[in-house]
Amino acid sequence: MRTKRYRCPDYNGRPTTTERCEWYDADAKCAKASAEFLLRALVNSTISDVSIKYRITYDRVLGVLSRYVRGEVDWSQFKHLRQIGLDEITLLKGHSDFVTIVSTRDDRGKPVVPAVLKDRETETITALLKSIP
Repeated sequence: MRTKRYRCPDYNGRPTTTERCEWYDADAKCAKASAEFLLRALVNSTISDVSIKYRITYDRVLGVLSRYVRGEVDWSQFKHLRQIGLDEITLLKGHSDFVTIVSTRDDRGKPVVPAVLKDRETETITALLKSIP
């Protein structure tokens, strides 16, 4: 996507500003809806599977994952917590490089992935569950 750039003709330094679209994530270089779609596709799949299935690079999927999902949950963004889903996935097929995906629904009922935990160990899951206010 090529965004518009503007220059101020009255300012000596001639600074430029770049158009910012609410629906586009310039850091991820994709639409926010596309990033959310990839996050949902990662549930019950590996990064490699999603990369192959949607013909995008492994690094692009990993980049979206690291930009949109944190290692711990910010519980203050949820007013009503009805369910929590925990799903373990492997980052690379045939390897024991597991992470745990935490999923729930926001107040509008839309599925969200508030965190991806670094492993699938009992201690990590217990710490997550104890962090719920």
